[in-house]
Amino acid sequence: MSKNTNIYNLNTYGDGKSFYNKAKVIEDLDTDIIYLKSYSTLVAKIEGGIFFKLWDGYSDTTMRHIRAFLKEFDIPLPGTKKWWKEMYCSGAEA
Repeated sequence: MSKNTNIYNLNTYGDGKSFYNKAKVIEDLDTDIIYLKSYSTLVAKIEGGIFFKLWDGYSDTTMRHIRAFLKEFDIPLPGTKKWWKEMYCSGAEA
């Protein structure tokens, strides 16, 4: 990730619960890559309009973050536990 970034809290999209600053969107302005950080872990990215899984774990809370991230960037993917578990993990990035 470059030093030229825009970081903000992820929106919750109507479920009424705040993410309490635990889900962040990180936009790398030099590469146009958008990352999702859940707690202290980079879990996903959008690069060239394509969604990539960067974390191979699972939690219900992080799945809520992932669904909100998909919605925020109009990525039409299922956002289900089954989908996440079956998705290829391209690994963590620095």
